[in-house]
Amino acid sequence: MNFGWGRPNVVWAIYSSPLGGPIYPKPFNLASPANGGVVTFAPYNFRWRPTSDPNGDPLTYRIRIFKTPLDSLIYDATTTDTTITYPGYLGPSTTYRWYVSAIDPGSHERESRDRFTFVTSSSSGVDITPPATPGVVLYPSRPNPVQSSAVIPFAITGASQGDIARVTLRIFNSQGRLVRTLMENEAETLPAVRAPKWDGKNEKGQRVGSGIYYYRLTVSGRDTSRRMVVLR
Repeated sequence: MNFGWGRPNVVWAIYSSPLGGPIYPKPFNLASPANGGVVTFAPYNFRWRPTSDPNGDPLTYRIRIFKTPLDSLIYDATTTDTTITYPGYLGPSTTYRWYVSAIDPGSHERESRDRFTFVTSSSSGVDITPPATPGVVLYPSRPNPVQSSAVIPFAITGASQGDIARVTLRIFNSQGRLVRTLMENEAETLPAVRAPKWDGKNEKGQRVGSGIYYYRLTVSGRDTSRRMVVLR
């Protein structure tokens, strides 16, 4: 039916007609990590195809990541971008499932057409979870020895859910000289799990030489340190 106005735009009618009930964002697809793919080292970047709202309203994307086989939710976050970096650390040889929803200002939510699963490699690292009691756990760098780059995972639990901690992470050489600052007095809502990446370079962007290095995590004024080796 075109009411004498020429050929109707069926897609426009479906998404824009007030007679059809709520107007939802248009369908969209996930991009990466690919369905059935293998993920190795952090950072873990998730990407999806952009979509739009028929009314032209801005959209918010909500990503959810689940750990199988129990399908436990490990990450639930929102962004206005079409990519997000998972701030935690994924365990080795584990299957995860993820999908994204597009949400308009009226809270109309459309899930992505697909739900992807991926597997982490056997060398992806260790499971990192916040300590059961208030405290800080600083893990060994992955990998160690370091040849090109590494991630430095840590986990923090506060006295109460939602506590804020100030976090600094620095790398020093064997003489105690500062090599690189990865985090500087950043506010973290607890409990927190992070795995910052070091590209093997100093503050000037130069690759560091082989040797022994130390990384120091400072959480609200308290220091924790570990050693790592760089082999070029």
